[in-house]
Amino acid sequence: MPKGSWNPAAEGVQAQLSALTEGHADMRAYVVQGHASETIIDFAEQDRSDLIVVASHHRGLTAALIGSTASDVVREGACSVLVVR
Repeated sequence: MPKGSWNPAAEGVQAQLSALTEGHADMRAYVVQGHASETIIDFAEQDRSDLIVVASHHRGLTAALIGSTASDVVREGACSVLVVR
């Protein structure tokens, strides 16, 4: 995403993610904007990602319980998806 279209909060999150992945050459983290599940899935496909890590604040087994975004990414993603809560 072009830097000019970011808001200050997104820049702060990207800085924190960069600090967390520093020293891990095989790990990258990005802040992207758009419809959550569609944007995550599209970005991962374009980036040829091996793994998507997505958080869920819901408890349980189905979309209603793990969250619709996490459920969509698990169902539609082209690579492995790790859901954490």
